[in-house]
Amino acid sequence: MIFSENKIVITKDNIYKLKEKTLQSINLKDKIFFDKPLEILILEEDMYIETIDIPVCNIKTIEKIIYNHIKERFLNWDELLFDYSIINKSSTGYKIVFYCIDSKELSKLRCLNEKIRISNIKIFQHVIEEESNKLIKDQQYIICTLFNKRFYIYFIFKGVIISGATFYKDKLTYKNIEEYVLSLKNTAAELNIKENINIWQIDFNLKFKPANLRKYRCMEDICLNIEEKETFHIGIS
Repeated sequence: MIFSENKIVITKDNIYKLKEKTLQSINLKDKIFFDKPLEILILEEDMYIETIDIPVCNIKTIEKIIYNHIKERFLNWDELLFDYSIINKSSTGYKIVFYCIDSKELSKLRCLNEKIRISNIKIFQHVIEEESNKLIKDQQYIICTLFNKRFYIYFIFKGVIISGATFYKDKLTYKNIEEYVLSLKNTAAELNIKENINIWQIDFNLKFKPANLRKYRCMEDICLNIEEKETFHIGIS
């Protein structure tokens, strides 16, 4: 079996190859061949986000500080994947946001690594961040999306996710959204943000490309739109 497109999608239930406009299930026991290195996209992962302040230091020291910070917070730290971004610099130190996922799909990745060349690994939150930044020019904004029966809402500052939350669609309430948005007041104060923060929604198609973008007037509009909206659900016929 030969595939020409360069993205594999991993969910809790299965592994899929993006081919033309559909996702095809892959059986790892089959003999498969890919003609180029593949990007891996992992859905349904919860992402832990934290902002910390550290003194001025070099990149290796930054990574060591974050690594030790993770070891203190998580028992199974050796199984975690993490990344970070510097969001503010001063003469005395850095404000850093780091992301951490306890990937439940590492065993699938190990199996894939034996069969294919992997060019990059992303979680769905990376797609939200990248595609939103291409379309929205605000320095800070709230972005939300509904995909695979999950509602994602994130605060992006200078192109980087600073905080976020994920809810299952059938359990989503106005109070969930309100509490999250109100919690951002402290974050905005820490970052010295005084401008209004706009709320946007981005919709994705099954090729994980933006299908729609809208700006909300108020938080109530989000729930009204989500209640009426259908969502893609991968793995369910």
